[in-house]
Amino acid sequence: MHDFVRSLMHDLIIALVLNERRNGDRNVVDPLANYPHLIATLAMQKTITIVKRELAAKGVKLHDVEMRDIKLLAEAYLSSHRAELIRLAIDTVVTADSLRQLAESEARRRAKARAALSHTSKPPLKSSQKKRWS
Repeated sequence: MHDFVRSLMHDLIIALVLNERRNGDRNVVDPLANYPHLIATLAMQKTITIVKRELAAKGVKLHDVEMRDIKLLAEAYLSSHRAELIRLAIDTVVTADSLRQLAESEARRRAKARAALSHTSKPPLKSSQKKRWS
């Protein structure tokens, strides 16, 4: 499960980098850049709901199915419908006030972290600036 979440986060980060390169402007509101964890969580929740609904429609009693098996089915479904589910998660965030507040909170937290990271990282010293120990 953790590998799958890492894979999803990796794909979201790749999409973020490509989107930043396309846009060139960090001030553009980009859901994948500002709240990827919320998007990943919502996509997985929606996927689990879809899988449960499909199992129930086939007559399977959900209490007879282990959650581990449902998550495996959800991972397979998510991997084949990833773009659609990410778009759906973004649309859900935009339309739901409570989720929009969570997204704004994550975006603020990530902006602070990016600002702190950019202020603390120093460029490497040139060879002429390094101290020489004799």
